Amino acid sequence: MKLFVTLLAALKYTEQSQRLSELAKTYTEEALQTLVDVAGNGRTVAARVSAANALLDRAYGKPAVKEERE
Repeated sequence: MKLFVTLLAALKYTEQSQRLSELAKTYTEEALQTLVDVAGNGRTVAARVSAANALLDRAYGKPAVKEERE
């Protein structure tokens, strides 16, 4: 019975997570436009660079990090 309750809770969490993800996706265009605006017009250099990096990461993925070997 305990396993059943755990599985039921996991399923409910998964369904809620999926609904939240779908809701968040409805704001994709607005969020990207905000990043574009901040990248071009942000108050600080740090804000502009951060927004530009976020746009590049979404377009091309984050750059691979190479491990340094000694």
